[in-house]
Formats: sequence, structure tokens, C-alpha cells
Amino acid sequence: MSYNKKIIHALIILTLLMLSLVAYLTWFQIFKAPALAVSDKNPRIIEAAKRIKRGTIYSADGEKLAYSEFEESDGSESKKDRSTVQIRHYPYENIYCHVIGYCNDKFDKSKLEKSFNPYLSGTGISNKVFDLRQLITGEEYKEGADITLTIDHDFQEKAYSLLGDRNGSIVALNPKTGATLALVSKPDFDPSTYNLTESKWAELSSRSDSVFVARATSGLYEPGSVFKTITASAAIENGIADKTFVDNGSVTIHGHTFHNSNEKGPGNTDIKEAFARSSNVVFLSLADELGYDKMLSAAHKFMIGKDINYDFPTADTSCLKDSERTNVAAVGIGQGDTQVTPLNMALVAAAIANDGVMMRPYLVESADLSDGRNVYYNEPEVLSNAVSKSTAERIKDLMIGCVNSGTGTSAAISGIKVAGKTGTAENTGASHAWFIAFAPAEDPEIAVCVMVENAGTSGGATCGPIVRGLISYYLNR
Repeated sequence: MSYNKKIIHALIILTLLMLSLVAYLTWFQIFKAPALAVSDKNPRIIEAAKRIKRGTIYSADGEKLAYSEFEESDGSESKKDRSTVQIRHYPYENIYCHVIGYCNDKFDKSKLEKSFNPYLSGTGISNKVFDLRQLITGEEYKEGADITLTIDHDFQEKAYSLLGDRNGSIVALNPKTGATLALVSKPDFDPSTYNLTESKWAELSSRSDSVFVARATSGLYEPGSVFKTITASAAIENGIADKTFVDNGSVTIHGHTFHNSNEKGPGNTDIKEAFARSSNVVFLSLADELGYDKMLSAAHKFMIGKDINYDFPTADTSCLKDSERTNVAAVGIGQGDTQVTPLNMALVAAAIANDGVMMRPYLVESADLSDGRNVYYNEPEVLSNAVSKSTAERIKDLMIGCVNSGTGTSAAISGIKVAGKTGTAENTGASHAWFIAFAPAEDPEIAVCVMVENAGTSGGATCGPIVRGLISYYLNR
């Protein structure tokens, strides 16, 4: 009997092991296999991609921004030893390096080249399109899908030239759809295969200005006074904006004294005047009165500290990690512990322009095969209902006043009503300059954010002329 029991125990153990294996394989097939099947780390995918011509990336106006060619490797003098390799070309060099990214055998991929790799490489298309012929014959796609962006090339070039040799970023969005119209970050680099050699990579990696960081989407900064747009929205939504404020140039909150930039104040004032001349005293006081919970709620409605689900990963933003009163007040003027990207602040402007509705930002319009089949299309979708339409209308009026007669007059354009807000964010070095805006204010077609690192001057002085140039060019094309 003892012998039979041992056999039964052994069979039970073997059965449990088999069931465990079946359960694991089932779990793996359902939850892990789909992702691994298109992962660019999968050896099978890597080998398959070498045989498939990578898709071309086009601008919205049809310019070829990235393309691949099979070329004979010149690594050996013997023709017998030579091989055919796929070379990725970026004809506009630096201009799109923080949008398209790079695709390099030695250094992997970044930005859209990485996030849309299953389409561009063709290795993930069969999971998107049911192709009976491929299923029966086992035939592979010979080319990846071509991608069309929402960015207009001429406008991107204009934005790139307006930023000049300054480090910073420009983000321009269609406020009604969320489509990205321009996305520029500097410093930059040339991602072309011939240029991104091992020695060049080492040189770029060692630079102190972090050239691989896309300022527009991955740079984290205190927003300065452009955040007063959110504070004003919270004040209006919570019914504390319609009163007379006293601004004598400074205010003491919980034992800490804050000052206006010029340490002066007009005395009695209202929110319209305070917004136009960017009063620190008024907005510190508003944030203090609103308190931690309401300020945090307002920031979250504008997607500060939330995932915006862009077409490639962006930096994680944060707001009000500390509920201490002086920190809450400081956040009301865009200082304190709030960290945002320029894309975040462009979305703030776009939400106000779009009656308080923030649309999800996107870069890729579509992906299509060479035979004309569409395998991806980006449908506009609501990201957040940031504020009510009536609140958005009031903020719009405040922003118009800022450009017409306040700190943002440098962005004014004859014949076009521009709504905007300036910002100057304190920093360990020279201050950063900010400007958010949209136009035409009556029926907005474009929302922008311009940020210049370590400008040492106001947002109006440094960024205003860039905003004016951007909006004027876009609306007068």
C-alpha cells in the first residue's frame, strides 16, 4: 500500500505541476504575448524589421521628414563580405529630433520612432489588420506603414527660427482638436544615422545642457505667473473673484512676506487689473484663501499632475506635494513645488480657448500602408472639462486685457485679438521666461506656449515677440 501511495502522491505532484504550467502559459498568452509580439526588444521582431523597409514620416503638408533606404554596407573592402543595411535619413536634421526622435541600430529609438515602431517597422501591422492572404501564405509585409503628422512643416520651420539659439521650447496646438501644430525644443541634435556615431553620441551625452531632453514634453519647470490663469479660474469657480483686493506691494502669509516684482502696488484693485499687471499679492492671497484642496483640484482639472496620454511618453508633472500654507500660496503664482512641462501650459491656454474643454493633444494624424489601407487614425477626444464655459469666457477676457494693456503688450497684433498671459519663474540661475496665448480670441485657431530657459528677463520681453511672430505667421498664411 505504501508503494501505491507514493505513486499516487507522485502523480498528484506531476498533475499540479502540469496544471501550473498550463495556467502560466494561458496567462502568458492572454496578458503578455500580445505586447511581446510587437516589442522592439523581441529578437524575432528585430530580425523581421531588417527585412522590411521602415515607413516614411510625412508632415501634414506632405514634406518627407524621415525615410529609410537599403544601402550596401561599406564596412569591408571585399564585395563578398559586404551586406545590405537599412539607413534612416532625416532630411531636416535637428528640427524634428525631439518630435520624431531617432532610429539607430546602436542607440535604439526615441520619441515617435519608438512609440509608433510597430507601425513604422511593419512588425505590428498584422495585429491591426486582418490580412487573409498573409494568414494563408505566411507572406510578410515588405514595407512598414507611412505616418502623417499633424505638424505643418513651414510652421515648424518658422517656430524653430523664432526660438533662435535660445534654449527652451515652443508648443502650438489646435485648441478645438488637440492636434499639435508645432513642437520645438532646444538645444537639439542631428539624429541622422551618418551623424549619430558612437563618438558623437558620447559627445552629446556628456554635454551639460542635456541635449537629449525634449524641453517641450520632458522639461520640468516652475511655471511662474502663467499659472495665475489656473488660480484665477479656481477663484472664479469658487466665487471669490468678485471683490476689491488691497495690493500695497507685499503680503505676509503664515509669517512669510511676499512681494510684487517691483515691490509696488496700486492699493485697491480688482482681478482684471491684478491679472493684467500680474500682481503677486492678489494671487498669493487668492491661493491662500482657496486652500490646498481647491488649488489641487483646479490643477488636476487642468491635468497638472495627471497623465495626458500623448503620442510618446512625457515627463510626470506634479503640484502641491506640500499642504503648508506658504507653499499653497506660492503655487498660486506658479512658484512653490509645482513642476510642469511647456506642453502642459499650452494645454491650459488651449482649454480656455476651447470654452473650458481640454482636448487630448496628439502628433500623429494617421498611419497607412502603401496599398492605401489605413491602419491607424487619431480621433479627437476630450481629455478634461477643466472649467465651465462661463469661467473660460471670463479668463479669456482677463487674458485679452493682459495683452491689450498689461504685461503682454509685446504679443499684440494689429487686426487680431490675442489673449495671453506672461510669466517669469524664479530659478537657481537666471529666471525662466514664459508666455501662453491663443488667437483670434473670438474664435481661436491656435494656442501656444513659449518658454525660454534662463532668460533673466520677463516673459513679455523675451517670449512676447516670439508669440506675436508665431500667431501672425500662422493666421496670415
